[in-house]
Amino acid sequence: MKIRLSGQALVIASTMVALVMPVAYAQDLELEEIVVTARKREESLQEVPISISAFTQDTLQQMNLRNTDELGLFTPGFSFTSGFGRANSLQRPTVRGITTIINGIGNASSAAAFVDGIFVGGSTTFINFDNIERIEVLKGPQAAQFGRGTYAGAINYVTRKPSDEFEGSVRATGGEHSTFEASAYVSGPMVEDKAYFALSAAHKEYGGEWTNLYDGDTIGGEETQNFSGRLMLTPTENLEINVRVAYEEGDDEAVPIHLQSRELNNVAFRGPDAPRAREYYAGTVPAPSTVDFYGKDVWALAGLEPGFKTERTLANLDIAWDFAGGYELKVQAGMNKTEWADNRDGTYGAYDFLSYLPRLFAFFGFPPPLLEAACAGACGIFNAANNYEDNDRSFELRVTSPDDRSVRWTGGVYYYDGDSENTRVGKIIPPESHAEFNFGFGFMGDIGDILPNGNFAANDIENLGVFGGVEWDINDNWRASLEARWSEDDISVTNYENLGGFNRGPVIESFSEKFDSFTPRVTLSYAPNDDTNYFVSVAQGNKPGNFNANVPEVPGTDEPDESFRAVDEEDATTIEIGYKASLMDGRATFNAAAYFTDITDQQLTTVIELTNGNTASILQNVGKSEVLGLELEYNVRVSESLRLAATYAYVNSEYKENISADQADLLGSNGTFEDIQRLGSVAGNTQPRSPEHMASLFMRWDRELQNDRNFYVSGTAAYESSKFNQEHNLMENGDRTIVGLTLGLEADRWDANLWVKNLFDDDTPIDMLRYVDRRFGGLISIPPETLPDGTFIPNSLGASTTPRGFGITMPRGRQMGATVTYRF
Repeated sequence: MKIRLSGQALVIASTMVALVMPVAYAQDLELEEIVVTARKREESLQEVPISISAFTQDTLQQMNLRNTDELGLFTPGFSFTSGFGRANSLQRPTVRGITTIINGIGNASSAAAFVDGIFVGGSTTFINFDNIERIEVLKGPQAAQFGRGTYAGAINYVTRKPSDEFEGSVRATGGEHSTFEASAYVSGPMVEDKAYFALSAAHKEYGGEWTNLYDGDTIGGEETQNFSGRLMLTPTENLEINVRVAYEEGDDEAVPIHLQSRELNNVAFRGPDAPRAREYYAGTVPAPSTVDFYGKDVWALAGLEPGFKTERTLANLDIAWDFAGGYELKVQAGMNKTEWADNRDGTYGAYDFLSYLPRLFAFFGFPPPLLEAACAGACGIFNAANNYEDNDRSFELRVTSPDDRSVRWTGGVYYYDGDSENTRVGKIIPPESHAEFNFGFGFMGDIGDILPNGNFAANDIENLGVFGGVEWDINDNWRASLEARWSEDDISVTNYENLGGFNRGPVIESFSEKFDSFTPRVTLSYAPNDDTNYFVSVAQGNKPGNFNANVPEVPGTDEPDESFRAVDEEDATTIEIGYKASLMDGRATFNAAAYFTDITDQQLTTVIELTNGNTASILQNVGKSEVLGLELEYNVRVSESLRLAATYAYVNSEYKENISADQADLLGSNGTFEDIQRLGSVAGNTQPRSPEHMASLFMRWDRELQNDRNFYVSGTAAYESSKFNQEHNLMENGDRTIVGLTLGLEADRWDANLWVKNLFDDDTPIDMLRYVDRRFGGLISIPPETLPDGTFIPNSLGASTTPRGFGITMPRGRQMGATVTYRF
């Protein structure tokens, strides 16, 4: 059974309930004020002229939100699904219709993540929500305050500060699918009025719920360890020093990705009228129920386990000094180190993708040495055994003027240094291929040898920024602000020869480039009274520059044409009109924002024509897109017993300029540059992974019992409309509605509840990967031809003979469990 609710229906229903319930304007029913740091100073959520969705620790617990995927369901304009699990380089948030198809250098994407204002590259899906004070999801360009990679938005996880009284909590959860979680938090003073501490730890297990056809094992399990410690020193009234160190560890099994067979493809078949088409699926993808991966036995041959293994250490220093009657000097320094392994069956189908090459060699009687070479180069190429190391370090110095002045300003400098590299790029030959081509002579080596599988790569990034802002109270009602950042990215990429194992050889190639950017934000706000705030803003942001690993050759030579190497930064300008109101004597809030985003110099793959008449596919700044959207958030304390919250977002994210060779091939291109230009436009199509409608509803009802106990019922419902998997707008995942329910009993120090997630077992896929499927053979080749006028028609020349398949990421189904919390 599936529930399908429109976004408008959820908002209207929640508003009608609030209106018909009895109204009692009592002061003690006021909603708690939420203070945010979106502009690097403490401000009320209802007063800051930025669109922010903020979740406090109480809200996270009441809504039973345990990770960023679940958070995204209740944040208008923010869609986050771990379609490739918790891999450090494959997080792809979508904010206001802007997503990242392929992460850039240093895992750059359209929306960056921060912990306590410190940039964290890669995945933040390991964060322990029990140690979170507040999560701020900032929408729209945030480069003026947060810097690079925030041109669609930013996510700031604010951890708990130590308390001035001894306190703590322990929490335990058990549930279906071998789910177990335990966490503890303790905080208090060490030296009265001088030193405070906070410690937290968490262990989480999820056993998975999908059966692997290959060996019958259950896959998709995840295990997480979190430890953190924080020391806060206040040697004087005007000086606060915070030092925080955290350690995160993840041990995840294979991600449940189903390979949808080419046999389901229903459009774009190859033939004389479509010589380069590779087949495709059009329509809503069927919900899969099976996965089929090479199992643990294959990786055990090499002493490994399949899945993602991650270890991360984070450390940051925060110094705040108030001086000269209200000025503040703020210093923030951070360090993050992540080591992770990616061991997976990249075919998603438990088959050897290229084993047909040595099979062909064997058929024609090639001698064992050539047979060995063929299999070493082809067999097992998709059975990855990769290791990576990512490091980033940052420093910021900021000076802020007193808050009680009619003109307030801030200014500072920022430095970031990040590097990432492969420490192993390997593959494992499956036992089936080894048995087929070894013939008992042992010339292929031992099963379990990890063979080279591509080159080593190292990326280095240095970012220097200078920023500032000024805000002016024009009068009691009007306020204007100007913020801006100038920054320079110095990015270098180096490729090394792979000598096998963890052995990196000599440099093959290296290239570097500097990118400059200027990103301002101008805001004008009007507050007719203390409860209402209107604002309009214009903000610019940018996605960092990138490189092409392979570029065309200079005509007449065999030297690469370096003019194609660097790809400039992608720019976005957002115009936004916002409204924030506190209603019903503080018992309700209503926030609304309408925006328009113009994306230029979009980094997209395109085809260029070479001087010899051939074509080449490279990344260039050739795209242009526009996004038009609306976001609504409503919170109300209806009575002492009932609280409601509702959200809605509408996003129209559309390509305006983009020529895609893949699109042209689907429509029958013959491979010439003219044909690609004629058929390849996707202008008017929706950008992938962007739902047009999002809506959510949260309700909590309390009933006071005897002995100071309280019974409560809470429910959540989140709706996300169908998303396309790619620019072609052919395949989509379908509408998705996730409902949750919690029944609980609480007292002053403890809380016990029973919960169910995904109550109606919605099985809509959460992500779709345009992929390949060679399990049932290849595609025919239409030979090239030369017309009487000398025009050369490539037809299938240079086009892949591998049919399209699709990787479909399966969602978690219905799950029931119980949680007990004790506070002291």
